[in-house]
Amino acid sequence: MAASSAITSLDLYRRLSASHQVTMRASDYYDAIHLVRAVLWHVSFDVEGHPIQVEGPLRRPLKRLVVRYARAGLKAGRAERLSLFHPSARAIAARDPHFQLAKESFFSPLAHRYHVVRVMNALIEQHLSQDRIEAALRAIIPTVAERGLLVLGRNADEEDGRIQATIFARGRDAFFALHDMSEGYSMKAVVLALSRSYP
Repeated sequence: MAASSAITSLDLYRRLSASHQVTMRASDYYDAIHLVRAVLWHVSFDVEGHPIQVEGPLRRPLKRLVVRYARAGLKAGRAERLSLFHPSARAIAARDPHFQLAKESFFSPLAHRYHVVRVMNALIEQHLSQDRIEAALRAIIPTVAERGLLVLGRNADEEDGRIQATIFARGRDAFFALHDMSEGYSMKAVVLALSRSYP
């Protein structure tokens, strides 16, 4: 499970808002975990209700029983929600309406259009199949406004620590690759082909 802390988005927001009025929406599907205290054990669940971790005595032999008990507590609303967003990001979002935190899935199209859409470290073949990445791209591409930018890639390559990403610009008829960092986004050709379906 991976989740964004929104700290990179907050840093970018601070830099941009120093000279322009901007609104930024930082989101992740995994925005929180839920912690259930079940007698001597603590069980954490992801946003879909899958158990992540069991802590407590004899947790290996009793894990199945403890998880079942904790899941009943989760369904009954006896869970503590722990945000995965950084405390600094949550503090700014609480007082500044132009910096927003949200739970969103990039597999579900959004109604809004944005001037810049950035998805890093998620739509890469090490995490998802090509079919799933294409499904996400079909949902993301229409959210980029005309003359807007789409940034896709990974913050660091596991082999040599380089950023590998592409900045795409949306023209009237399709996207074009504006700039590559290192070799660029690994599925660049797929983005360019799919974008021709969304004039």
